[in-house]
Amino acid sequence: SFLEDIISDVESEIASCEERIRKNERWQVIEEKRIDSLALKDTLEERGLGGIEIRKTTTLVGAEDDRKLLHVLLRKRASLMGNKIDIEIDASDVGGNICFGNAYNYGMGSKFDPSKKDKNDRFEDGVRAEKFPVAIKYKR
Repeated sequence: SFLEDIISDVESEIASCEERIRKNERWQVIEEKRIDSLALKDTLEERGLGGIEIRKTTTLVGAEDDRKLLHVLLRKRASLMGNKIDIEIDASDVGGNICFGNAYNYGMGSKFDPSKKDKNDRFEDGVRAEKFPVAIKYKR
């Protein structure tokens, strides 16, 4: 049928996109050196390390556009099949994104916004059940 042909085309695009991601995506380590403002004067920390703090972060690079396209294609396939992908997560009250570090670039979650700190309850003593996304609540 016409719908099956469209779904087949989308699945072919998904497979092609996933292959490009496997081929091009890689982990990249970024090393940031900054002055350690908390290093006390005349301490081993200041003298031995020069008051320098090194922060290393690891991120996926090389397939950003294909990741965005894959996100669109998966939603399109789900829609054609009568399903809905519900990943619009706003976790601003727990520090931002409940996904991997830069998932907001791909339409998932939101980036942490320090200006909304007063609404951030991530350091509360307990966790309220209503704060969990549906996918986590019912997984057993």
